[in-house]
Amino acid sequence: MKPGEPFAGENAHLDALALFDKVVQGPLQNRVPSVMTSTLSLRPDIYSAVMAAGKPILFQGELPVSVKQMMVMIIAARRECRFCADVHRAMLQAMGIDESLIDNCLDDPQMRLVPPMYRQVLQFALDAAMDPNAIEDGQFDRLRDSGLNEAEILEIAMVTSYANFLVTWTDVPIDFDA
Repeated sequence: MKPGEPFAGENAHLDALALFDKVVQGPLQNRVPSVMTSTLSLRPDIYSAVMAAGKPILFQGELPVSVKQMMVMIIAARRECRFCADVHRAMLQAMGIDESLIDNCLDDPQMRLVPPMYRQVLQFALDAAMDPNAIEDGQFDRLRDSGLNEAEILEIAMVTSYANFLVTWTDVPIDFDA
């Protein structure tokens, strides 16, 4: 697989932002964290800025959108943000990604069903999300050796950072209505 080549089943013409709205306003609507609804009602400017920042990071660029969604899903799952993991799982399902591949990302530490290059991407993202200072030069070399260029590696770092931000934001137990 070449970098940028979508996983089988990914719709290249997908309106990912519309899909996100559909997922969050659909079956997960009653599970939206209070910090998100509070931000939307109290500071819509901040909410809009957060969502606007995510568009180029999660839905544009050289890496497939499905890989980015997998990165966020596995980071959220590892950091125990159930809502975020479920949102990004639903995004992958709506994109047509095979359920066994999604489950494999979550249940198999080796991620054996993931193509090797993307497995390296996902492992790097997890490592960077959990302890960015522990990343070693060899990890960058392995990404390059698998065919990724500097822009794609930067994209991995940005998606990882944004995922950590989202998980932290949605896990803050703010509830101004209580």
